[in-house]
Order: sequence, then structure tokens, then C-alpha cells
Amino acid sequence: MILRVAKIFTFVLLFLFFVSPNAIAYEIVNYSNMDVRNDIVLSPPRWEVEASPGDETVKVITVANRTGKTQNFKVEVEDFTGTYNLEDPIKFYGEGTSPFSAKGWIKPEVDKFTLKHGDEIRFKVFVSVPENAEPGGKYGAVFVATIPQKSENVDTISIVSRIGSLFLIKVKGDVLEKGYLTDFSSDKSIYFTNNPIKFSFVFINKGNVHLKPKGFIEIYNLIGSKVDVVNVDDYFVLPDSARKREVFWTPKLAFGKYTANLILEHQEGDNTVTETKKISFFVIPFNILAIIGGVLILIYILWRFVFSKIQITFKK
Repeated sequence: MILRVAKIFTFVLLFLFFVSPNAIAYEIVNYSNMDVRNDIVLSPPRWEVEASPGDETVKVITVANRTGKTQNFKVEVEDFTGTYNLEDPIKFYGEGTSPFSAKGWIKPEVDKFTLKHGDEIRFKVFVSVPENAEPGGKYGAVFVATIPQKSENVDTISIVSRIGSLFLIKVKGDVLEKGYLTDFSSDKSIYFTNNPIKFSFVFINKGNVHLKPKGFIEIYNLIGSKVDVVNVDDYFVLPDSARKREVFWTPKLAFGKYTANLILEHQEGDNTVTETKKISFFVIPFNILAIIGGVLILIYILWRFVFSKIQITFKK
């Protein structure tokens, strides 16, 4: 009998030691000096996970309440994919399942919580890759949404705030990494101001895992001298999708014809693929045009004055 009680007691201790920490491991801290900004802050906005079949990874998400009042929250997991719609590059699936589904692999340790103003919660998210997972990309998002408080006024409209963290999971193995650059352009062919000049380009991903192109744009003047370089920081393009990127050049002083040379690179297996595209444009600021116009008008007035004097002299 004593041995049986001891076994039960040992089992309870082990259960409390191994199970309870995951159930209550999240931490809530209050920052009494937190400003009221009427918003909810979640970080990080994105996690990148590279794992082999059978691996489990743990990530941490932080949510802070800066609304000035107590809020109830719920935690949800959704699939997402890329699209070929350049104006709406990401599609979320709600309760549905995507071709690159990861929501069954992503398990937050909490599904509901309450935060007073100034509270910040840190909770774990477990990412478990199945043993039979195929190599490639899988994509899911952890959303934190406010739960509207019940009101006796039936005419009250409840506004739900929802923010999320994207999980980009790459299952190791024989993945297909393939993409290419297209549609490099500027928003205008002639600029009449030295305000920021906008370049845009499109990258298409035809593989089965997300790619991260990066590079720079070289700016050359009319005589072929390099006058500036604009960095293109890396960004993710989901598989079977296209994504447009916009980059701005703010010249200190520009006039005349310029050439922009885009150099973009991405990984395809062990190889770094580099692509380039060029466009030309003109910068003719109004202030310089005004100065040139003023000089021409002054020259014309002086010429007319001198010419009239010469005519008077000849008449005499």
C-alpha cells in the first residue's frame, strides 16, 4: 500500500513538473509608466523557422496593452499563402486550409488571456514538424484579437483589433528554390522636382519555399558617373506568388538624364543567382528651370537693349 501511494505521489510530482509549466509558463509584467496610445503591440511580426522532419521549435511572442483599459484577448492560428495580386500579396485562410498549411504544426500555449493597461504578456508558441513532412515551405500565422466586452446597449458597435506574427517554416531536404526578377520601372519618366524618386520591381517565386531577394540600385548620370547607391534590403517572397517592392531615391541635387541599374540576387540551392535591369529617366527641377528661364529672359532683354542702341547708332 505504501509503495502504491509513493508511486502515485511520484507520478503527480512528475506531472506537475513537466506539464504545468507549459500550461502556466507565460509571464505577464505590468509597466505602470506605459503611455496610453490606444493600440496593441505584438512582436516579433515574423518568425523564420528552419527544421527537419520530427523537430520541435519553441518561439516566444510578446503582446503589450497600450489602450488605456483592460482588454480580453483570444489567440488563433491561420494559414496564409502568397498571391499574384501585387496590391494584396498575402492571402489568409481563416478556418480553411492552404496548400502550404502549417496551422496544424503551430500550437500557442494560451488561447485566451486578459491584460490591464500597461501589461505585457510573453507566451510560447510550439512549432512541431511531423516525421513525414515533405521538404519545402509551410506557412501559418498566430493572431491575437481583442474580445469585445458585452454591452446591454444592442446598438453598440464592437470594434475588434487583430494583430499577428507570421511563421515561415522551411522543412529541410530537397526543396525547389527558383525565382526571377521582372518589371523594373520608375513611377515617372520625367521628374520636375528633387523629391523622392520611386522605383518598383516585381519578383516571382516559382519554387516551393520562400525566397529572400536583396541587392541595390546604382544611379548613373548622363556622362556615366555613379552618383549614388540605394540598398534593397532582403524581403520574403512566398512560393507560387509574385511580390512588388518599392525603393526610393532622394537626390540632394539632380538635373538631366539618369540611369538606374538594379542588381538583385537570391539563393537557389548552393548557388547565388544575380539578375540586373536598367531604366532611364530625367530630372528637371522647377527651380533650376526658373533660373535658366530667368537667365534667358535677361539675355534676351540685354540683347534687345544692345540691338536697339546699335540701330540708333547706325541711324545717326
